[in-house]
Amino acid sequence: MKALINYRHKPKHKLHAIKLFRAMYQLTNDDVDAMWQNRMALIGNDRVLNDQLGMLVRPAWFDLPEIRDNDDWDALEDDHEYSSIEMRTTEQEHQLLIQTDCPAETLVQTRAYAVLISRMLGILGGCVSEDNGRSWQKCAAFDQKYHPIVKMSRDEIIRLTALELPNFSQEGD
Repeated sequence: MKALINYRHKPKHKLHAIKLFRAMYQLTNDDVDAMWQNRMALIGNDRVLNDQLGMLVRPAWFDLPEIRDNDDWDALEDDHEYSSIEMRTTEQEHQLLIQTDCPAETLVQTRAYAVLISRMLGILGGCVSEDNGRSWQKCAAFDQKYHPIVKMSRDEIIRLTALELPNFSQEGD
């Protein structure tokens, strides 16, 4: 998955990578603390986020209790388990690239991707393209497109992701 954001202005307030990460994956402070202490996530730092609008997040899903103890998640391939979301500026002025490792992502990752894009559009202003700049949409249209996924609870998104996993294990066949 890949999106370009043409933005109007730099952030007016300091950005916090942990806050974005929590919002993307519907995590509590305790969840993030546990992930951090057990090296279950790679999360970019605030300096790079604020200075360069860059961030990389890579959560290790299998270590969360509600996933680790759910046999349905055994079908998840390694490339999806450790899939990351990267955000960085492009060579074009006032443009961000937000992308995932895999062209097709699980619902959990799709939701996180959509939340990050929506948050950054709200912070920076501008518009987003998911087709390499051929067409552009404002934040409201983007949010409407992803609303059914973004509004799901954490339990719901984890349950539905588990149901879709057999399809991902057959992806390479």
